[in-house]
Amino acid sequence: MTVGYVGRPSKRLTLFTELKGSGEGFSETTAGFRVRFLEGMLTGSITSNFKATSIYKHIIENMLSMQLSSQIDFQKPEKPAVFGVSLSLGGM
Repeated sequence: MTVGYVGRPSKRLTLFTELKGSGEGFSETTAGFRVRFLEGMLTGSITSNFKATSIYKHIIENMLSMQLSSQIDFQKPEKPAVFGVSLSLGGM
């Protein structure tokens, strides 16, 4: 079962939360935000298992988009943070 809530406190800011649960006792909560800019957007989230994710997507001339992403697991400090870059045609 999944329950979520999305709120828009302003024109450019969206806040969200999601609760996932199963009959086997598994549960996880995710909370995050999305901020829109003129040429892109920033999305960030953190789970109840202390895994944080961030994505910055930059749109160039509505034809090309560049995405920078990062992920870190705070429960496993021995694991390094993960970073990524991607380019795509077609904008958003």
